[in-house]
Amino acid sequence: MKKVVFFILFFLPFYQQILLASTTRQDSLGGQGRYIIDDSNLWFFPSFITEYGNYFILELESTDGGTNSDTLPPQSATFGGIVISPVTSFYLGLFLSNYKDSYVSTALTESGGIDFLQQAGVTDTILLFPDGETTTSDRKYDLVLGYAKGALSFGITFGYGSSFYEATLSGADPQTPYEPGKYKLSTIKVQPGVSFEINDNLKVDGSFIFANHGLTNSPRGVDLIDSGGGSSYMLILRARYRLLERFSIIPAISFSGSGLDYKINYKVSEGDNTVQSQDQDYRLEGKYSDNLFDIGIGSVYSGIEKVYLFSTLGVSFFNLSSSYLTNIQQDTKDGSSKVLPYFKLGVEGELFPWLIVRGGVVKFVTSSVTNSEVKTNDPNTNTRSDVKRGTSTNILDNTFSYTLGMAIQKGGFVLDFELNPAFLYTGPYYLSGVSYNIFMKASLTYRFK
Repeated sequence: MKKVVFFILFFLPFYQQILLASTTRQDSLGGQGRYIIDDSNLWFFPSFITEYGNYFILELESTDGGTNSDTLPPQSATFGGIVISPVTSFYLGLFLSNYKDSYVSTALTESGGIDFLQQAGVTDTILLFPDGETTTSDRKYDLVLGYAKGALSFGITFGYGSSFYEATLSGADPQTPYEPGKYKLSTIKVQPGVSFEINDNLKVDGSFIFANHGLTNSPRGVDLIDSGGGSSYMLILRARYRLLERFSIIPAISFSGSGLDYKINYKVSEGDNTVQSQDQDYRLEGKYSDNLFDIGIGSVYSGIEKVYLFSTLGVSFFNLSSSYLTNIQQDTKDGSSKVLPYFKLGVEGELFPWLIVRGGVVKFVTSSVTNSEVKTNDPNTNTRSDVKRGTSTNILDNTFSYTLGMAIQKGGFVLDFELNPAFLYTGPYYLSGVSYNIFMKASLTYRFK
């Protein structure tokens, strides 16, 4: 539950001057996302493809990872793409990304599917945690189309992503007749969006995301998970209002939800954990749903030339419901979280014509409640089906973090870095004996005519 809340918070949360940038810049300013306006807004509002002309972008993320806080729905920080305007007013963008479908893996975790299989002694069947050599293929393809006409800009994104894992079990006989375990996640996404300039001081943006998620699992050639998957959606609305020449506010609101389910059928033969296509011994039906409401207001102020102060204040409400039913047990879980409020602050300044430095801080207080109820009918333990056991968990979490970054620019090139704060404490490996990457993210953007 706690992991889900943290993911949602950083993933949610704009800046009146149009800059060419990346999610690297966004994260180094505290992960303010839709409240800071640059080309990474493309993942929130496809209509933003019309704002930047022709450009190429490549972004990489280190093994230390980042928050991925500004992209949606989940957009890896390891991606590349190009945007061109083949004819006047029309825009075309193509992107290739690394991909992980967090919706499905969250559903499996929260609804007990992974725990159920691990308890049954077949941990290798769900290849989220394979125990042998693994080959992976994680790709997401996005096609973005845009059209600008007067004060209106339209955009639409079509996306397809798939994660494919294939594992060879540890110690398996090379002559075994069983195929390697196969596990696949897939997503098809469509996202229309529009931007409208009401007057010189007020602009509004909106988009709607719908995605269909699929899941298959075939350990050693046997279909294990049936009917796995579901759908998710998100509605995002935002306004950009310039109050003063150097001060703008950006109110935004979003609502999202998802619903996924799956069925697991298997039999474990005594002594060898061989998975067979049988459902009379073990079966599980899992369901998961959630919804998230977020509202906030951001601002950008430039009191000094080429120095910008960004701030965001907002609240979030998140609810989830999950359940699973097996042939011996029924488990239900409901959870809710509130963030009252979250606050993010970022500063960006140009030290030299070729060097920009950035920093950000993030502060939020999370209050979460989880209620679980288990109903068991197990003849082995003589547990009666009319006996229920319930638990309730309350968590109050107070979180503070900070971010650092820099950019080097020359002509149409911009090279962005998000620095790793941990490296500032430890230094290089030969001094501290601790190994951290200097950079958490890096991106290269080139704008051309």
